[in-house]
Parts: sequence; structure tokens; C-alpha cells
Amino acid sequence: MNAEIVFTNGFIWTADSQNPVAQAFALAKDKIIAIGTHHDIAHCIHPDTLICDLEGRFVMPGFIDGHCHYSISADDVCGVNLQGMNTPEAYIAAIQNKIQSRPEARFIRGGGFLEATFPDSGPDKALLDNLSRDIPIVIASETYHSIWVNSKALEMAGITAQTPDPQNGRIERDTQGEPSGCLRETAQALVLDRLPDWSKDDYKEAILRFQTLAHSLGITGAYDPWLDIRGQNAIAALTELDNEQLLNMNLRGALLVSPEKGQAQFPALHEQLTALKRESRRFQVSAAKFFADGIFETKTALMLQPYTAAAGKGDAYYGEQNWQTSELQAMFVAIDKAHWQIHIHCIADGAVRQALDAFDYMQRINGVRDARHCIAHATACDPNDIPRFKALDITVMLNSFWAARDKTWLMIADWIGKDRAERYLYPIESFFKAGVRVTNASDYPVTAWPNPLVGIETAVTRIPADNYHPWVFDYDAPIHHQVPWPEERATVEEMLEACTVQQARANFMEQTTGSLQVGYKADFIILDANLLHIAPDKIGSTRVLQTWFEGQLVYSATESQAELLFRAASQQ
Repeated sequence: MNAEIVFTNGFIWTADSQNPVAQAFALAKDKIIAIGTHHDIAHCIHPDTLICDLEGRFVMPGFIDGHCHYSISADDVCGVNLQGMNTPEAYIAAIQNKIQSRPEARFIRGGGFLEATFPDSGPDKALLDNLSRDIPIVIASETYHSIWVNSKALEMAGITAQTPDPQNGRIERDTQGEPSGCLRETAQALVLDRLPDWSKDDYKEAILRFQTLAHSLGITGAYDPWLDIRGQNAIAALTELDNEQLLNMNLRGALLVSPEKGQAQFPALHEQLTALKRESRRFQVSAAKFFADGIFETKTALMLQPYTAAAGKGDAYYGEQNWQTSELQAMFVAIDKAHWQIHIHCIADGAVRQALDAFDYMQRINGVRDARHCIAHATACDPNDIPRFKALDITVMLNSFWAARDKTWLMIADWIGKDRAERYLYPIESFFKAGVRVTNASDYPVTAWPNPLVGIETAVTRIPADNYHPWVFDYDAPIHHQVPWPEERATVEEMLEACTVQQARANFMEQTTGSLQVGYKADFIILDANLLHIAPDKIGSTRVLQTWFEGQLVYSATESQAELLFRAASQQ
């Protein structure tokens, strides 16, 4: 086959174990038609072939973000974005500016406040009441496990001192028992269910903005584990964008399964997933999302050992178990039997064990199939449970961006014990050594700048990357440069695989993308430094020069196509 474009003189990391490094490759339409040495691709070149001299640059498959809430980015586009701000004063100023810019608004919503800025009971409604008592103000934390609301929002939801905490949720209260303005976990729904969703057009704008951001970071695929977090408008927007051929990346996702609804929700879930089954399209939904526990920042992560006295939760507090074991097992069996995937949020070791036990039970009932179910986060995992991931063929989806001694890490260490935190938080290398299918993710917008290169650097160094870390207020402070649990530092190549081919495998895409092989989609990126040769602490500041998706250039760092030289073969 004649090549349309040939890339030569590169260091091409392919993520293909049979041919890990190449010098050149050739494209025709949307696929790779040859890859290897210059000799291997010479037969593809004809007089009209465009030749790109990479001049030794590093080429690799496009990144795939295994867990990021690209639909929630509507909050950033349409609401107020507090990401990167770390003080109450900065938050208030930004919210006030939004109110002043939208005098006709019936509500203000947004997100991004840092949980560590308001430890323990969270932010106070009085700060927002000073801005307005006339319209609801609802601001999500950067984790999206808490919201900060004003008195009008509480009034709209009918939340008073007499309102009980919902199952798996908490209404923070002042010393008089009155709601103080912070709602945790499922208690958020008391307010959020009464707020209008963003429109379909709002979501379309937000998703296209995310796509632009993703391309600039070398991301050619992303997985949103909770597409229906606000309703159906995000899904409708994605479907329309796909039909309009405006999606230039592979977008995957899941729908939420609620512990409050139990097994009765399965028929409707199955029907919706079936309706969303879209073969050979760029947007697909094929999984169910569970929350086994909460998060450490709200002291709702489910642990095998109790929190310390510093957490202020008593002597025998283990966190929150969202699902009764029998109900979780029954739902796993039903979903797996219907051949959907399971994506379950498990922060601490107690939740991880409950999920693994449920997967084990499911396989004993249904038998073993090639399902590639996923446990997301695994911020803490008992060492005895790590080999079970491989035995049960469960993907682990890590968040290596957070595997450093930042402000949040230090806060959590107080609540679980500093000694335990040193050998407890963010196991990474242990999963690789156990042969587990490891993937990595930003959890954007929890990580506001979802640069995979920052996540890789942090996994390899376990020190906050100096070009981006939202939870480090003083980067020069020595404590942030003390490496926690250094034995869990991963290698660069392990993390590259976790961000590319392994995530493709997790989503059953490994026959078309995630690696650079003949017959595969031409999804690749060109960088300005060789990630396998530079110092690990320089990885995060490496620049993406070009991003290609299905043979099309979708991002270039400069108007001159990132200074890469194309010429016709006949002119050589």
C-alpha cells in the first residue's frame, strides 16, 4: 500500500512488546501501514508521499486517561472555577466576580475548592451568605465528594437542624446542630437534585473545550466513570457530537449504580446501557459505576483498621461502607451476567477488599469471562489483596498524580497515622510487580490540569512535579521533597504502558489503538524530549509538539506544525 505520510529518523516507542522501538512508520488514511527501520518502510514511499523528518524526536502512542470526568467540565465553562486557588479569600473573590457578571442568574454553581483548605467540618455558609442570600450558591470541592452551599440553597432543599443525615452522607453542623453549609457524599443530592442541569448545548461546548485541552496534552482517549452525574444532558450532548463527527478522540464512560435503589434498578440500567451501545463509534458507554466508599478527605474512605483519634470520629471508626455485601454481590452478578463492565470506586483497603470479595463471588456464580472489570483509585490496599487483582483479572486504575507528600497527603496522614501513611498510601510498583493490569488516570477536574506527563513523573519520583501541583502551597518547603514509601516508585516504561496500551486493553480497544502497530489506528504524539533518556524530574515539563488521531493532526504546538519538516518524496 502506498503511504500518504512517512515519519523517519525518530525514536518511536511503540508499546508493542514484539517491536518496542522503531525508527520510522508510514500512514495511509487513518492507519499505520508499516513500522520499523527505514528499510522496513521504504516500499511504502511513492512520489506523492509526504515525508516528515523527526530529527530524533520521541514518538509514542497517544495517552488514554482512564478515569476523568470530562462531562463535569461544564462547571468550568458555565460556572465558577476555583481550581488553583487555595484560600477562602480567593474563593470568595472569584464567586463574587461570577455573581456580578451574571446579575440575571437564578443560581450560581461551580467547583474546585480544596478540601484541605477547610479541614474537619468544611467551609461555612456564612462566607457565601455575605455574597447573596437571594439565590442558591452551590460550589463543589475539587474531589466532588463535598459541596459548599449558602443558606438559600439549604432553604431550597428544605435542610434544617431536624433533617437527618441520608444513608452514606453527612450534613455538617455547627455547635448548635444547625447545618453549617457543607454537605458530604450522598447528602449533596439533597441540594443538587433541586438545581437545574446545564443544557445540552452547554455540555457540547464544555466537551469540545475538554477535547482541545486533551489534544494539547497528548490525550487521544478518555473514560468518564459517571456520565449521568447531573442527568441525561451530557449523554445527549456526547451522542450528538459523535453523530456530527465532531469528536476527534475515543470517549468511553459508565452509568451510576445507586446503593439506595438496590437490585430494583438493574432492569432500567440494562435498558439504558443497551440503548447506548454504539459499535464502532467514538463515544461508547458499556459499564456500570459503583462507589464502595467515600474519600480520605471527608473521612469516609473505608479502612480495615480504624482512623486515629486525630480524625475526631471516635475509637472505632472505619469510614463509610456504601453497599451491603449481599446487595453488592447481587448487582455484580446481574451486571456481569448481562456482559457489561463494572467500574468501582474504592479508596481505602476496606473497600478494595469488599470489591475483590464481590468479584470473587461473582465469578463463582457466573463463571470466568474476559470482562476486564476495574477497581478505581486503590489509594490504600492491603498487600495480601494485591495479587488477587491478577488472579481475578481485575484492572487497577491508579491516580499517580497524588502519590507525593502534598498538603492533602499530610492532612490524611494525621487522620490515619503518620507511620501508617508512610507504608499505606499510593502503592504503585507493587501492582506492577504482581503482574496486575495497571492503568493510570487524572480524575480530572480533581486534577485540574490532567497532564499525563505530570502523573508519570510523580509515579516515578513520588515528589510533587515543580511545574504543576495544586496541593503544594510552598514548593520550597523541605517536607514536600521527602519521598513517601520510595519502594513504590514505578519505572518510566511501566507508567507509559499504564497510560497507553494497558488502558486500551482495559476498554477492549487494544486491537485498534494504544500501541503503534501495522493495521492500528494512527493515534500518536510527538514530544520534545525522549522520556526514556531524560531525568525523571524533567518528564512533567516535557512538551507535546503534535497530537495525531486516526491519521489526522489534531494539535500542533506552533502554526508551523511544531517545526516538523514535511516534504514530498519526489523532492528529496
